[in-house]
Amino acid sequence: MKGSIHVIAVSEESMEVIQNSELPLDYDFLFSTPQIPPYYKVDSYPTLLVIDKKMNIVFRNKGAGSLNTEENKSFLKNLIRET
Repeated sequence: MKGSIHVIAVSEESMEVIQNSELPLDYDFLFSTPQIPPYYKVDSYPTLLVIDKKMNIVFRNKGAGSLNTEENKSFLKNLIRET
């Protein structure tokens, strides 16, 4: 789905910590901020949000875990078709 979705990592950690972490280096954007905006309602780390082109939160996953599943791939493909 490369080119159809963008992966953005946002962290309250410093850029130095982010760049030295195990985050994939092929993310579209790595961002350091002192506070995640309350709009996103992030109350545990990590939290994954899928945001559509209209900036609606359409999926939320709290905690670590494997997200590379056929169900999630199908969800993203359907989301790409809808927007």
